[in-house]
Amino acid sequence: MIFSCMGCWPAKVSGTILLSLFFVCSPINSAELSLEQAIELALDYNYSVRSAVYDSVAANENYHRAAAGRLPSLSLESRAYYVSDLTGMEIDLGFIDPIVRELGSQENYQADFRVTLPLFTGGKLSVGINAALAQSRAAGYGLEAQRLAVAYRTRQAYLLLMLANTNVAIAQTSLKRLQIIKDDVTNLYVNGIADSVDVLEASLSLETGKLALIEQETLKKNAEKSLQNLTGLKDNLHIKSELPGNKNYTLAENRTSAKILRPELSRLQYVTEAAEQNARLAVGNYFPTLSAFGGYSVGKPNRDMFGADWDDYFSVGLSLSWAFDLGRDNAVASARNHARSAIMLHHDLEEQLLLQAEQAGNKLKLTADAIEISRRELDIAKRRFELATEKQKAGNLSVNRLLEMEAALTATDEQYHSSLIRYFLAETDLLYALGSDNIFGGIQ
Repeated sequence: MIFSCMGCWPAKVSGTILLSLFFVCSPINSAELSLEQAIELALDYNYSVRSAVYDSVAANENYHRAAAGRLPSLSLESRAYYVSDLTGMEIDLGFIDPIVRELGSQENYQADFRVTLPLFTGGKLSVGINAALAQSRAAGYGLEAQRLAVAYRTRQAYLLLMLANTNVAIAQTSLKRLQIIKDDVTNLYVNGIADSVDVLEASLSLETGKLALIEQETLKKNAEKSLQNLTGLKDNLHIKSELPGNKNYTLAENRTSAKILRPELSRLQYVTEAAEQNARLAVGNYFPTLSAFGGYSVGKPNRDMFGADWDDYFSVGLSLSWAFDLGRDNAVASARNHARSAIMLHHDLEEQLLLQAEQAGNKLKLTADAIEISRRELDIAKRRFELATEKQKAGNLSVNRLLEMEAALTATDEQYHSSLIRYFLAETDLLYALGSDNIFGGIQ
């Protein structure tokens, strides 16, 4: 029994991205690891996906921070200090002694509270919020792109491990056949029907079969390591290697006409929108900013220049600011060029994905045809080997010829089972090119 932490990932972006990340520990039977479980483990374990989650959350927080600009802002400034020597002012009236008054107080305390509400910003506030929202959605689709890529790689690794398991089983079966041939030839040699050359040929083929099995087991270990690296599991993996028994591969359809739903395209759309909003933001800087404010001030001596008593008052008014940036035109041009660049990247990626989808669809049709042909070839090779075995036992066929037929049977068997797996690999390529959610599912 293997225990693994499986995360609950956020849904696709719809409006404001709300992301949450938590882990629920659930047991996974290492002998029953399905493709869906492997993908879930990989999504939970992958560091690129985790990084994209934090990027998406950060972008969402930036959006909320920008939206908070519509709300009133509260500022507080307070200070306290002591003055050792106060300046004074002498008042001379002529008919009496001069009057000396000290200015201020040795002990000074001051606190100012102000609430500010933006009334007019020339569109800068709204445009800034829209830009932050577009960036947040772009980050969300960036997360979806990472998840899709991880699911694609995990699906490939899982299928390749299935293929490696199948090839090991085929090599083991071939080795058993070669052992039977060697035993039969040895018995014939003992009875004087076969010669020593036949025995040596059978022994040589048996050793070749042993080496082939070792090679296939090594390939299986490498495929298993690849899947372990993606899922984070360290124990030996035992996957479900059964393929759908009732699947009609001849009905494979070219689904390249389906709409491309890759999140990378959506991400570039929002990158373009964010750049266009930034251009509007630069234009908005031509306009002034008008704000309303209300404040309360309390302190000692505050407004009283000649006293040392506490004093407080309220204030309300309007604030107008207007600044001119000589480089503003360059900022607008720069933002618009960023938007044009994102549009070109979107067109380029869309063309590439359409090409990949078409190629994957053609490959899917090819593998479906290969399955039907290799199935008939395997049936013929099995019947031929059975007949050849009977003829060899009767002394009507050379051992060398029988070994050649056994090698052909093994190769045909590998070719047939390989075509089954390669069908689903081609389907995986198509699902990835289209951006289909089915890539997260099992083998159907």
